[in-house]
Amino acid sequence: MNISIVNTRVGPNTAQLSKLKLQLSNYNKAQDTIYIGADRGDRQVLAMLRALEYKAEGHPLLNGEIDDIYKTIKLHPSTKVSDRNQNLVDMADVVIALPALINEFEDSPLWKTVRLATKERKKLIIISPAGWVYEVQN
Repeated sequence: MNISIVNTRVGPNTAQLSKLKLQLSNYNKAQDTIYIGADRGDRQVLAMLRALEYKAEGHPLLNGEIDDIYKTIKLHPSTKVSDRNQNLVDMADVVIALPALINEFEDSPLWKTVRLATKERKKLIIISPAGWVYEVQN
């Protein structure tokens, strides 16, 4: 199973990280791959994945800085944000979104990625800032 985790530039909050940890327990550490962006908002997610011993791969942004923490995982070629988010959806069986706001009309890369996942009929899990978990079976 391939899982992509998408979030905002500020990263997830404590409630989202707690619920993400619970969601990750549904997946096999030895067999499943988790894809993340590789920018500043993904640092906490990668730290959790490493602590829990999940296999992670990063998708950095074109012309973005790559923190040292990301040099410990496989990195895919850098791409512009729209291509990176499309790749995260294409590679995933499940997309887990960690938005800063629950506003599907927001014109942010995260919500564009959620709409892509919905359009491509991917299983979608949205963890709200309050820690509510919404599962969408497309």
